[in-house]
Amino acid sequence: MKRVNITLDFRFVRYNGQVWTKSSFDYKFWQRYLMTFEHVNIIARVEDTDSQEGLKPVTGEGVSFTEIPYFLGPKDYFFKRGAIRKKLKEIISPNEAYIMRVPSTIADILQPLLMKNNIEYGIELVGNPYDT
Repeated sequence: MKRVNITLDFRFVRYNGQVWTKSSFDYKFWQRYLMTFEHVNIIARVEDTDSQEGLKPVTGEGVSFTEIPYFLGPKDYFFKRGAIRKKLKEIISPNEAYIMRVPSTIADILQPLLMKNNIEYGIELVGNPYDT
């Protein structure tokens, strides 16, 4: 597989049309996946910001971003779940790899869609649901 899509529940920010991070998951973080794949596509939520101060770029050569509808908290997630599912259905492809960093509400929607379409996927366990 040449391209991997990676989902995570982290909230990124957009400034001037570019995706940035205030802390984790900057461009350097995604380089490790480029040792195996030619391209990394991040699937996550993004909110707009009005300042670039303290931000680090997320995308760059070999790393792109697909934005899903932004939500904050369980109530907002409940109301946007349908739109998130619709977006994920639009972007899945049987010719691409998928890694879901879990636990993740986005992965909870994506995993059944991948199974329904007989698309294999990987799980990267980054937190224990029992502890969170």
